[in-house]
Amino acid sequence: MTRRAIAFSIAAMLGCGTANADAPPELFASLPADVSWLPYADFVVGGAIGSGGGVVPAAYMVVITSPDTYWLWTTDGTAAGTHSAGAVEDPGQVLTSSTHGAFFIGHTDATGWQVFVTDGPESSAHALTHEPDGVSYMVGLLDDVPLIQRTDDVAGTTTFSKVDRDSGALTDVATILGPYVMATTNGTTVFAVREPGPHGEPIEISSFTGATQPLALPIPPPSTAWEDPHQFGTGTRLACFENFTQYSPQDHRQELYCSDGTADGTRRPVPPPYARGVLLLDVVAFWPVGDRLVFQGRADGESNLALWSTDGTDAGTVKLDDGSTWLANAPCTDDRAGSMYYIASNGFDSSLASTDGTPAGTQTIAPLPANAYCLGRGTATHHGGTTWMQIGTALYRTDGTAAGTRAVEGAPELSWLPHAYESRTIVAIGRWIVFAAPNADGTLGLWRIDTDPIFADGLDGAN
Repeated sequence: MTRRAIAFSIAAMLGCGTANADAPPELFASLPADVSWLPYADFVVGGAIGSGGGVVPAAYMVVITSPDTYWLWTTDGTAAGTHSAGAVEDPGQVLTSSTHGAFFIGHTDATGWQVFVTDGPESSAHALTHEPDGVSYMVGLLDDVPLIQRTDDVAGTTTFSKVDRDSGALTDVATILGPYVMATTNGTTVFAVREPGPHGEPIEISSFTGATQPLALPIPPPSTAWEDPHQFGTGTRLACFENFTQYSPQDHRQELYCSDGTADGTRRPVPPPYARGVLLLDVVAFWPVGDRLVFQGRADGESNLALWSTDGTDAGTVKLDDGSTWLANAPCTDDRAGSMYYIASNGFDSSLASTDGTPAGTQTIAPLPANAYCLGRGTATHHGGTTWMQIGTALYRTDGTAAGTRAVEGAPELSWLPHAYESRTIVAIGRWIVFAAPNADGTLGLWRIDTDPIFADGLDGAN
C-alpha cells in the first residue's frame, strides 16, 4: 500500500475532508514496449488461476504487437498478476465462463483455427476443438460452454454443437435445414435465422435450447412471411430485432419484433394507444436493462426519435422520454447495476441521464459539457453503488446524483478511440476498478482505483 493510500485511509477513518473522495488512481502495470495501446484495450471479466493456485477475479484482454499479430493477456489488478494468457495468435471472441477461465477463437501452426481455452497462466492455453476444417466463429456460450455451428454443404444443413470444457468433445444440440444460418444466444436460448438458400428455402427464424429441438417461430400478422429480420439484440429473457411489416403491397414498414423463444411469445408489439408497431432505424441497437431491452424508435405518426423499452408485449413497450432529447452517440454503460447511463442531448446542451427501463426510473442526473460523448455501453462498470465511466477522454464516477457525479481527480487521459463500438475499457476486478490508458511513451498503462483501501488484507498487502 502506498503512503498516499495509507494517508487517504487514515483520513477516511478520522472523518477528514477526503472521507467522501475516491482513492487516487495508480498505475500498476505497463505492458511491454512492443504492445500497442491502439486499437485494443478490451477487457472481459471472469476468473483466473492465480499464483497461489486458487481462482481469483481477473480480466482478459486482447493486445496487439504488430499490425497483424494479436495476443491474449490477463490481469487481476496487480503487476504480478498481469501476463500473457496463452501463446495463441490472433485471439478473438473472448468469452468467460461463470467459474473461471476464458474461451476464445485462435490460431497456431499446429492446430489451425480452433476454439481454445485458458485458465489464466500462459501454459494453460490449449485447443479444445480439433476440427479438420477449423473453427473460426463461436455463436456464444450456451449453458456456460462454447456453441459452434458447422455447415454441411452436401446435406444442405447447419448443425449447432456445444463444446465440452474439459475434453473438447462436441455435442450436437440442433440441426437446421439450410446452409446460410446466422445465430445469436443469450446464454440459455439460441435464435437462428435461416436466409434464403440455393433450393428456395424461405426465411425462417427458429429457437432452441440445449435441451429442446428447433422451433420455427410464427410471423405475427399482418405479414405472412418474414422479410429481412436483422439487428438482433438479446436480453435475459427475450430477443428483439427489426423486420419489415407488410400492411399492403405498397406499405412496408421496418418495425420492432420480439420473441421469448416460444410461438405465443413471438410478437410485433403495438404499444397503446398507437395503431401500428414501433418504427425502427435500419441501424437500431438494443441494450439490455434488467429483463427488458432499451432501444430508439418512432411511434406511429410521430417524427421524434424517442428512447423506448420493451418486455416483448404491447402494454410493456413504453416510451422513456418524449423525444425532445436524444441519446448522444452511444450509451455510457450496460445494465450491470440494473440501470443504463447515457448522455441526453438536445443539440445544444448535454446531461448525464439514466434509466432502469421504466418511465418513472428514467431521469436526468447532471449537466455535462455540450460536446460530451460516450464510446459504448461497455466503457464503464458498476461497483459498490458507484458507476465508473468514460465520457470523452475523461474518467467519470457517479452515484446517480448530481452531487456524486464528477470527473475522477488524478486519472490519466483515456483513449478516445476503442477498437470496438462497445469495447469494455473499464472493469471491476475484485476490489479494484481497472482501466487502460496510453502512457506518454506510447506504451499501454494499466491503472486501478482501490474501492476498499482500508485494511482489506491486514494492512493491504496488494501490489
